Amino acid sequence: MPLHHYLPASFLARFSIDTRTKSSRDKQLIVGDKKTQKWFSSPASKVGCINNLYTIADDSVSPEFIDQTWIEYEKKLPTAIDSLIEGKVDAEMWTRVLIPFVACMLVRGPDFEKRFNQRFHPTIQQAMSKKLNPDNANRARLREIQSLLACVVAAKWLVLTTHGKDKLITNDLGFAPFINPKIGHRGLAIPLSQRKILAIVPSMEDHAILFYSKEKWIPYIEYRELPPGNHQGLNTTIAQTALRFVFGPDVQTVQKYFLGVPQVSVAPEPIELGFPIDLLSPAFEFTWHRLVGAIKKKPSDKGSWDFPLDWKIIASGWHSMPFMPLNLVEFPPVLHQVENTIQLKFYNPEIYYNISQIPLLEQEGNHSAVLEIVTNALTHDLSPSLRANLLVSRGGVLADLEKIPEALKDFEDAHNLDPTNVKVLVDYGYTLIKAESYIEAIDILSKAIDLNAKLGAAYLNRGVALWRLHHSTRALEDLTNAINLLSDEGEIAGAHLNRGQIHIEMRRFQNAADDFGIAASLYTEPHIQAKCFARQALALSSLGLLDQALEVYNKSIEIHPTDFDALIGRALLYMKLGEIAKAMKDRETAILYALDSENKERIMQLKDFQISRRRSPRLQIILLISFLIVIGMLIIFLNR
Repeated sequence: MPLHHYLPASFLARFSIDTRTKSSRDKQLIVGDKKTQKWFSSPASKVGCINNLYTIADDSVSPEFIDQTWIEYEKKLPTAIDSLIEGKVDAEMWTRVLIPFVACMLVRGPDFEKRFNQRFHPTIQQAMSKKLNPDNANRARLREIQSLLACVVAAKWLVLTTHGKDKLITNDLGFAPFINPKIGHRGLAIPLSQRKILAIVPSMEDHAILFYSKEKWIPYIEYRELPPGNHQGLNTTIAQTALRFVFGPDVQTVQKYFLGVPQVSVAPEPIELGFPIDLLSPAFEFTWHRLVGAIKKKPSDKGSWDFPLDWKIIASGWHSMPFMPLNLVEFPPVLHQVENTIQLKFYNPEIYYNISQIPLLEQEGNHSAVLEIVTNALTHDLSPSLRANLLVSRGGVLADLEKIPEALKDFEDAHNLDPTNVKVLVDYGYTLIKAESYIEAIDILSKAIDLNAKLGAAYLNRGVALWRLHHSTRALEDLTNAINLLSDEGEIAGAHLNRGQIHIEMRRFQNAADDFGIAASLYTEPHIQAKCFARQALALSSLGLLDQALEVYNKSIEIHPTDFDALIGRALLYMKLGEIAKAMKDRETAILYALDSENKERIMQLKDFQISRRRSPRLQIILLISFLIVIGMLIIFLNR
């Protein structure tokens, strides 16, 4: 039956005056029991622990999975605390040992399960009574560490030295809450030894956390001397907030503070200590994870200081199991490198929650909502890169609304803000194509390809622009590159469709038929599939494969019975096959749906043909043949 320590034995041993025992874990402590109002002596390794506290019952993971989280930093904890007291701690020791030591104090205790369950509304507690078990709470410990690590990074650290007769004691929480009534600061005080206190003051103010000195990053930690006897109030609070046990160096000191003090059932929640564990905390919860990668770099490093989540570096030392944040937006880091310092600069996360809705709103076609969010967001102090991306979103909506000049202004501003942002360049190029500014589009898209030679979307759009300028060979080359590089099936389909159009223009009908067939198989929208099949059938018909062409036209019309191109094409094909009645029927159907077509020339042609229906049958057939020839030529012309 494993014995799980919620306070490290090596840490508790610092409050012992036992000089005869060599092993720190076996040093004797005086323990005051608030429940029995008695004291006893015990080795440090036998207190601050409970059997099976962290054992996982779920057999899908190791039973000791949770307990393993503390082991690595505990090995280095005595050295780290000594270095902290002596003012010699560096950023590596601070991030990998001392920060997790502080954060885990708030989740390791035996009271955590009760605190976790109490966070649910009583109605929910009752409904989930059979599902709330120790495994849930133990996993929640790890989830909470993720946010607390960031909070402890952002806190202000002070090491205080006490003076006076009484030595410091500690309790089964390992800390006591404090509040400074003069300035309103609150936090937790962690006795580190019989004379030293670590005060952690949660902060959401902008401040520097590390400075670079002698080839390493050093945390900003303030050191102060307390007046004699000042710490007696802390000893009193430590005894009062202890759940049950108080630990100290001698009987006299322990008795002075624990006798007559009642038990406490639950420790304070992190939010009560000033930590921002609320709905906004996910915005900053990966701050510790971003920081551990950055401290490997020197301030002189000319590379980007955007503090990415480098999971390889994170996994190279102590780390808790990472959980995805409670939201889906990737918030920008609050960390900034300024000369020889790393600083925290906080922002209002609410704007980023709104920004996170943009992709869904774009997908839904809710243009007004996107315009409102983007326009509001741009009034805030945002990074150039984010401003550029927002301008791209607004520019895309304006382009969809056919407000091309306004859209191009947004893309131009985005390009000026972030000239190497390939997303800006690709979308800018696409909109220039809509504006029929093909030469400018080719220039912009070429810049994107120079920055990223594997950018399939840039090749696709440049290929279209080149085709519109009748540079067919270069257009085919770009579209082929796009097909080989793209991963999105819709974009691949578009590349095949455009390449098929060029093949038609170059009278490469077999290549065209192949491309249109692939495009039809990749598109999911029935009306676009029908268009692709109609073009494939046209190519097959041009090859003289009339039966195959008819089969494909039938497939197109089966998918989309009102497709104008397919109906006219099949009518032409029936004429070739001598099936005049079927051709007439398709002609009649095409006329019915002509007004759904966006091509005015074709509509006018059909109106003229409708008048001919009042004439003789013989003349009607002659006009039908003439009309179908004109329409066939028109389709080929339009496909150019």
